[in-house]
Amino acid sequence: GRAEARMTRITKRQDDFKSLEAKTVDGLIIVAEDAELCSEVLELGLPRLSFGGRVCVFGHHLQPLAALQGAWRASGNFVDVRLTQLFTREFQALPLRTHPFMVADANLCEGFILCGSKVGEA
Repeated sequence: GRAEARMTRITKRQDDFKSLEAKTVDGLIIVAEDAELCSEVLELGLPRLSFGGRVCVFGHHLQPLAALQGAWRASGNFVDVRLTQLFTREFQALPLRTHPFMVADANLCEGFILCGSKVGEA
């Protein structure tokens, strides 16, 4: 049933990760609701990220990503470290009265993206 399907998915993820352990990757994209999960993925993924590789982290909260941005800049292991806020708003455009919609029916993407490139010693 459901428990068997869940265990099968977990086993597959573990097998996939084991196959990547000895390899380097060109990029990491992390979307995690939980800051703790994001930290775990970074801890496992960053050592496997090749020099020149890009890492991007999406989150809904500014503070954890701002702290990570400061740590990356201070470490000297990353360049082009940028924290970008995503905010989408629809506008109603009518003659002489353009303004944002007051009621958003669509689920718009809001959050923050932290990106940087890993560098190595020369």
